[in-house]
Amino acid sequence: MKPQGMDTDQERPVSGGAITPPRQTRPVETAAAAPALPSAPVESADALYRRGLSRLINGELATAGEFFGEAAKSRHPRATYELAKLNLGLYPGAFSGKADEGLRLMRAAADLGVAPAQVYLGTAAEKNGDVGQAIDWYRKAAAQENIEAKERLRHLTDKR
Repeated sequence: MKPQGMDTDQERPVSGGAITPPRQTRPVETAAAAPALPSAPVESADALYRRGLSRLINGELATAGEFFGEAAKSRHPRATYELAKLNLGLYPGAFSGKADEGLRLMRAAADLGVAPAQVYLGTAAEKNGDVGQAIDWYRKAAAQENIEAKERLRHLTDKR
């Protein structure tokens, strides 16, 4: 039993018969911070790729490369392939690309399953005399019904 004169909520003495409000024992909760303003919508990799294609068609190779580059950061297969082609100078026009970066991107696109990139690497391997590597790349592309890969594969396997 509590001694007389103790407040039942906080067990504080009461003064003059009036109950004093309990002291706040928890920290005061401040108003929640205002929600952050929404940031500008982030374009999807597909949207960036489409914008890059639009610029490519208009001959704006540098701008196309920027859009493809942003989409390629998200591992967009076709954007990676198009950026590789730009860096390798496979489009008519002046695009200041780097061949080593182009080959790295072409390999990345091939690894992401882009059949034309696989054919490109198969052709490069074939030209360098690495028939086994060429066949491996052509098989991957042929599995996606790529006609050129099927023809190159048939040609190489007939030689053996």
